[in-house]
Amino acid sequence: MDEIYQAPLYKRIIASLLDFVLTILLAIGLFMLLSNGAVDIGFHNKELKLEQYKLQESSLLFNIVKDQSGNYSEISLLTYNQDNPEEHSRFVNLIHRYYFEFAQGENKSEKTFNTKYLLFNETTLTNGVYKINAIDDGPASYVLLDEITDVSTGKKVNKSNTKAYNSALASFFTDSNKGVYNLAMTEFTSDTRFQALSGRLANIERLEALICTAFSSLIFLSLPVLINKHGETPFMRILGICFTDSYGYQVKMRHKAIRALTTLLLYASSIYLFGVPIVINAIVMLATQNKRSLIDMASNETAIDRKTSVILEG
Repeated sequence: MDEIYQAPLYKRIIASLLDFVLTILLAIGLFMLLSNGAVDIGFHNKELKLEQYKLQESSLLFNIVKDQSGNYSEISLLTYNQDNPEEHSRFVNLIHRYYFEFAQGENKSEKTFNTKYLLFNETTLTNGVYKINAIDDGPASYVLLDEITDVSTGKKVNKSNTKAYNSALASFFTDSNKGVYNLAMTEFTSDTRFQALSGRLANIERLEALICTAFSSLIFLSLPVLINKHGETPFMRILGICFTDSYGYQVKMRHKAIRALTTLLLYASSIYLFGVPIVINAIVMLATQNKRSLIDMASNETAIDRKTSVILEG
């Protein structure tokens, strides 16, 4: 036993952190391949995302860009160009069609459209921006008022003040709380069709993340522990750390199997629990008299300095 020297703690901590980072990077790389549909292991994310993209396109509330093959290359929120004097017409047409065509599938009534979209006074059929002759009229018949309400401030703005007027008109659509475009977006993201697709994708992505984490932990942690003669992980091997049983003899397969399993569980759970398990493992290693981690205790092993120790064979 005099020829066995414990591995330096700083090396063990550095090796554990580097192994953890390597595992995370591989898990993220694998997850990106699965989540964007580049690789399909049977969950069909690509088809589900295509359904979601089509739903977003049919709502008219998104800016859709497709490549030459007709594939969706970019989907983003609409932007309001105040320099375009007809921009309000574009927005009001899109939002009107959203409520009266797309949202009809969600049984939206004209009353809902009345209250959440144009916000006009039902008695005068006039709101803070448009004069409207009748509820059934389309947006082509809407007439801009000379004095409109800035929904962001609640103040009236006259058409003679062009800059303030255009700004108030833009706020009517884009204000984060009262803008009718954002109200429509809130309605869309609450749409049962969109929610169903989003929920299915979220469940699949959680499962894929778990699979990627387990696979990366298996490749970079568990398999090296089983394959390496002295049960060390990749960075422990690089830093000259290996393991013996509690008596200083070379570890047997049962020791390595237990270490491989506990290492897999601890590192994989650390990815989901923000590294807490691996920190606890390090604290236990620092606090115990013989400097053994939770994994060491489970596998009944001792970490030694491979460069200065002589491992007994038995």
